[in-house]
Amino acid sequence: MGWHESNEKSMMYIGCYTTGMGEGIYCYDYSRKSGRCSEKRVVAKIENPSYLTFSKEGDLAVAVSELQNFQGRNGGAVAFYSRDQITGMLLLNSLEGTLGKDPCHVFIDEDACFLFVSNYSEGTFNSFALPGKKKETGIINQRLVLLDTIQHNGVGTNPVRQEKAHVHYTSISPDHNYLWVVDLGIDQVLLYPIKVDADSNNEKALLSREPISFIKMEDGYGPRHLVFHPTHPIVYIIQELASRIVGVLLDEKGFPKEVLQDISILSEEKMSKENSSAAIKIDKKGTYIYASNRGEDNIVVLRVLEDGRLKIIQWAPCDGKNPRDITLSPDNNFLFCANQSSDCITGFAIQENGTLVRQVGLDLPIPSPTCIKFV
Repeated sequence: MGWHESNEKSMMYIGCYTTGMGEGIYCYDYSRKSGRCSEKRVVAKIENPSYLTFSKEGDLAVAVSELQNFQGRNGGAVAFYSRDQITGMLLLNSLEGTLGKDPCHVFIDEDACFLFVSNYSEGTFNSFALPGKKKETGIINQRLVLLDTIQHNGVGTNPVRQEKAHVHYTSISPDHNYLWVVDLGIDQVLLYPIKVDADSNNEKALLSREPISFIKMEDGYGPRHLVFHPTHPIVYIIQELASRIVGVLLDEKGFPKEVLQDISILSEEKMSKENSSAAIKIDKKGTYIYASNRGEDNIVVLRVLEDGRLKIIQWAPCDGKNPRDITLSPDNNFLFCANQSSDCITGFAIQENGTLVRQVGLDLPIPSPTCIKFV
């Protein structure tokens, strides 16, 4: 058994901005037992890989290139890689334009058939067909295929941040029937039906161009990301501009039913105009939620109560500036925080009661980190 197949070890990947000292996508060998990382290396050189994700099997990787112009055309790009599961290196298969400025998030479906890219500054999102493996050879076709681009329109009440639509995040619902699209600019989360092209051998995903349902957030909230509860029909949406989390109950069809809770995650209300919340993560059991505050520069820990409501149990200083992303380790024993403006990742041990304890020995120096993923 190779080390990469052991339950004791995995790999940590970090995306970053490359406008400073960043070189692209970084990788560490990660020990699940100790929470420590070793053998830092650059596994892919690409401009501004601010968000990345991996297939369920860990053999494929996708990253955005957050740009406003790519190869002389409007918009950024999305890169599709094959991953060497022994060395961790990423081999570029395809680099395609998104035709939308500043792609900031990418989501790959569970079956690795398609992906969705959020173009923040354009107010659009793309659907791409992921190349499939040929059954007879197992070889991956090289090119991503752009299927569709959907434009959002409208404005919000914040004249600086909501002057137009700003798609920030996409995710597929637990029942695999809907694409949830989070738009910070228009204070909405929209649900688009997903269907499969029966005439395609690759079973490429198709989207209705019109949403089937939506959630309207309070004016000026600026929704950014969301998480689904693993066992209950509840979705939790973090509001970047208002520094709040809104819990929404879902009906039997998976549609939004009613707001369960709307809770501030600020430790000091005076920070409301200076703080912007960023990442939200939920543990495997759905017992605790973790979110990051940029401005207060802390991580808020919330217990999920029996009825699905949230109770804040801790604000933990992240020991860095601008915590763009937070990620739980595969066994949920550790949490890592990407402090974009401090060029570092800080580490925490997660206690049985969900609270965080700083572990300085887990810290990593990384230029402008924006995304952390485990494989």
